[in-house]
Amino acid sequence: MQCPFCQNDMGNAQDKCPRCGRPHAPYVAYYLAQGWNGLNRGAEQETRAAFTEALRVTPPNDKPQLQSYIAYLVQHAQATGAAAPQPTPQAAAARVAAAAPPRSATVSAPAPRAQAGPPVAGAAKRALFLNFNEKPVNIVRVMDDARRKQIEFAKSRTQRMWLLALLIPAGLPFICADAYLGYNICTFSLITLVLWGAAIVGFILLMRNRPTGKEFGPKFDAAHAIFETIKDDLSPKRTLIGWLDLTGPQQSKVVRQATSASGMPVNFYRDEWLRMKLALYDGNMLRVSAVDRIKAQMGRWKRGSSGKRKWKAGRSFTRNEVRVAVTVNQDAYEVLPIRPGQAGKFLVDVRQSDDQRIMLIASTDADIGGGDILQVLRFAYSHLKPRGTLAGA
Repeated sequence: MQCPFCQNDMGNAQDKCPRCGRPHAPYVAYYLAQGWNGLNRGAEQETRAAFTEALRVTPPNDKPQLQSYIAYLVQHAQATGAAAPQPTPQAAAARVAAAAPPRSATVSAPAPRAQAGPPVAGAAKRALFLNFNEKPVNIVRVMDDARRKQIEFAKSRTQRMWLLALLIPAGLPFICADAYLGYNICTFSLITLVLWGAAIVGFILLMRNRPTGKEFGPKFDAAHAIFETIKDDLSPKRTLIGWLDLTGPQQSKVVRQATSASGMPVNFYRDEWLRMKLALYDGNMLRVSAVDRIKAQMGRWKRGSSGKRKWKAGRSFTRNEVRVAVTVNQDAYEVLPIRPGQAGKFLVDVRQSDDQRIMLIASTDADIGGGDILQVLRFAYSHLKPRGTLAGA
């Protein structure tokens, strides 16, 4: 059983988590598993009761982290109109392939997952899910540790390649033993066949998992840059709440399916890969959500003019959206009039602008990075004018 807060194995502990010492962790993990199973079966009442009980026994300082993770599970179940992903949260956390997080931050499910369906442009090669309620500096530490683990894996892969290469000459003495002793070729030489077979299988597996240095994809670097930038803007006594979801758009994120005029099946994905909520040093509350909206043609068999059936590959089209909401500290700022405009690569549309709140939706078809998202945040803040007391300070 995994602790839902520090993601370490609790074994059969009943009184508290042996790693983080939270006395409520075993009880919360039990009801979290019940709620997950209820989502899989579509048992709405059972799911609601389990999640409510898990939240009830969770102290206020841990409750936002648990609420964020529960909201993530429910969102994907509602978006697909089906059950949540099949592996349990505990099983997903057990398949940690990226980083073992420090005690100060939570990695809910960093694990490599098979990508169902055809590949979509920009999908990460190694899935990672970070569910956080921490200071940005701690989140950055977890991400740096994940990258370091990947680099260590790349170095150890070279050593394993050499060990597998040594299996080839290691089998030769057994063949010589059969020849020298006059035994049948299938006596000691069987050991040679086993060694060589293991070497071939090992080479195939290592070649298929060849590290490139970009296993987490560009979104990992974009999120890292954002967290590094905003770490000094956070209110000293508050934390950054949200998630970083690099599991890919095909992980139960289909919102609609259709068929094109040519008969090709089309899937529409909504991949909210970054969500943040933070109270800023100046008293404003900032909410940011980065969403990929993907239209993926799945491909189909087509009969040509010659009568032969050929596979026609599909294509994918991605629109990047960044949603920004600022709840304004009216004692410190007044809101200037906002018009739709350009912020870097994004076209910005204004959904709401008054003395209390600014809501923007920025969209682009181009590839984006962390700097592009920060430009949208600067666009929103450029329409806040400090009041006289703040301006004169």
